[in-house]
Amino acid sequence: LETPGNKFQVALLITAGSDGSVKIWDFETIDGADVIEEDAMFPMEPMSEMEVGEGVNIVSMCKTVTENNNDTNSMWLAQDASGGIWKLDISVSLTKKAPELIQSYHAGPIRGLAPCPYTHMVASIGADGTVRVFDYLRKTTLVSKKYKYGGSCILWPGRNVDSLMST
Repeated sequence: LETPGNKFQVALLITAGSDGSVKIWDFETIDGADVIEEDAMFPMEPMSEMEVGEGVNIVSMCKTVTENNNDTNSMWLAQDASGGIWKLDISVSLTKKAPELIQSYHAGPIRGLAPCPYTHMVASIGADGTVRVFDYLRKTTLVSKKYKYGGSCILWPGRNVDSLMST
């Protein structure tokens, strides 16, 4: 990652993985490493690292864009294999913000949808074993429950099944 337009250009290498950690490395140190062919190891410590969360398996990351196109922006979005979208501050500073889970989705295909016939909600079931109820006007997840196995279809019960809609 190079920061064009910034008078202090720094070449960084950012790694993220299945262990839930994000590490920032100095690319110039890696590029200039004097490694002997027989021993291709070059031990070094990252400039900065963060643990996103327990059980987080990062599969993708992208840098956020600010309104004024500020190249010093250090906020990134990361997707984990469990369907979470995380906001990460990967700055190399003591004041960086803690990782924040901003939304959670199905981790894989959605196998079924059931719209509520009398309000603005929809239930979904995924191959990941989660059942979620969304309020699509407020754009929020009202409830999410993880089961051992994924489902293949879902049905919203009518009012005659539960007239108080309490289950």
